[in-house]
Amino acid sequence: MTAATLINATANGILAVSALHLVFRVFGHPESAIWRKPWAAMLCKGATTVTVCGAFWNLLTLSSPAASEVLLNIGIAANFVWISFFYDRPTRAQHSRPSSKVPGGNTARGAANPRARKKSPAARRN
Repeated sequence: MTAATLINATANGILAVSALHLVFRVFGHPESAIWRKPWAAMLCKGATTVTVCGAFWNLLTLSSPAASEVLLNIGIAANFVWISFFYDRPTRAQHSRPSSKVPGGNTARGAANPRARKKSPAARRN
């Protein structure tokens, strides 16, 4: 076994595990935003499934690819690790505090209902 084969097998193993992890994170709960667009869900699920199958196949056959393919596999594996780790971090941080940008949501004054806000002096006269 050459060093390129070992590096390629390691990259494909990492790619398969991180892509599978991403599938479980994205499609694992029914409230995921991806389910709002069925065509995007099918495309993402199909592409990720093909990626996982290809990575496992490369891992099982221990192929000796060209150096460019090894480099490509390392890059794709690093991308999937990054995506699967940071997938929902921005949304968790964004939804952990009240935001005034949500229509009908919490406002800067703390009122959950926009009608419950204090009226301006001009609006009280009418």
